[in-house]
Amino acid sequence: MAGEFSDEFIKMKSIHLDGGGEFYADFELACKEYWIKLFCLPTRSLKLNEVVERLNRTYREELCERYEGEANLGEVWRELK
Repeated sequence: MAGEFSDEFIKMKSIHLDGGGEFYADFELACKEYWIKLFCLPTRSLKLNEVVERLNRTYREELCERYEGEANLGEVWRELK
């Protein structure tokens, strides 16, 4: 998914992760395939992650709660353009 997103929407050079390992192995392989660098934040480093957490909160409050269309990334992207 990271590669597809990078190809179709925004060219990503790197992704910062919070260290949650539930899907990391597959995600890491996909990112390597598309030359996307991964940076993993140290455990319990809330100060380093606060901007991302705030962005996620804003995204959920401002977009997800108001968007009534398909829960499809391509559809959402077209709506936002």
